[in-house]
Amino acid sequence: MSAFRMRMDVAENRNFTGESSTTFCRAEARKARAFHSTIKGYQPTPLLALDAFAQMLGVAKVLVKDESKRFGLNAFKMLGGSYAIARLLCERYDINIADFTIEKFRAAGYPKATFATTTDG
Repeated sequence: MSAFRMRMDVAENRNFTGESSTTFCRAEARKARAFHSTIKGYQPTPLLALDAFAQMLGVAKVLVKDESKRFGLNAFKMLGGSYAIARLLCERYDINIADFTIEKFRAAGYPKATFATTTDG
């Protein structure tokens, strides 16, 4: 038995409904997920079970997202950047994000554009 002890108090935020923002809401999350699923190679993030750690903490399960295989980039950060660029292109060319794919955009003959994104890592 580990000497490690943990206490966790969970307080529900009764004011958060998931719909309190037009930008950060379930509907927008569904749009982003649908867009990402159109990208070649997209896979849902696998969860790794840390059974020994869960046992040490005295909890049923500890799951960790494994982003190391995300599009061969070893990071999740491509998701935000790609969606931001898609949204920008949709806004500029009056395209519904639900209808947008990179392939359709290229095939439609829109002007080429260059984007740069940065990260701290």
